[in-house]
Amino acid sequence: VVVKYNGTPLEPDGGVYTIPNVRNNIGISEGDPEITVEGIKLNNYYITLPLESGTGFTIEVGKDADGNPLNAKSVLSGTDFNFKFFLDPAYSDSIPTIKVSRDGGDNYTVLSAQNGNEYIINGVLSDCIVVVENVKKNTYTVKFLDDEGNVDETVTDVEYGSSVEYPGESE
Repeated sequence: VVVKYNGTPLEPDGGVYTIPNVRNNIGISEGDPEITVEGIKLNNYYITLPLESGTGFTIEVGKDADGNPLNAKSVLSGTDFNFKFFLDPAYSDSIPTIKVSRDGGDNYTVLSAQNGNEYIINGVLSDCIVVVENVKKNTYTVKFLDDEGNVDETVTDVEYGSSVEYPGESE
């Protein structure tokens, strides 16, 4: 690490950098002397996202060199991480909960959608894990009517895309 005062390197004394003889503001207004620090390497942190296959949703953050969706993303310390969340049609009635753990443990914070389907993890300062809950396949109720229009039989919990058979007797 190199610390400079107005372009001149300072030497640390016991790990402390001292600016001698301060006579005006430093780094406040244009034209003031400046303090610069060079050679600092910021940490990269990983955002781990749920795998997409068969889950009822898609998360978009980009793709790898082979065109496969990423499920982990490296983020520079202190930056924001954005991703988009989409429910598959068979799960469109779900009200998902999207949470992030910033400590890798069981402490989760619920994220709120921004601009429709965009989510933001602000100021990433550690590895994060994103979890999606409450995504369930749509189910429907089917009512079979008799010749007079009265309900003859009812079938509940028919999953999206599945077939349903008349449960009564055929004539």
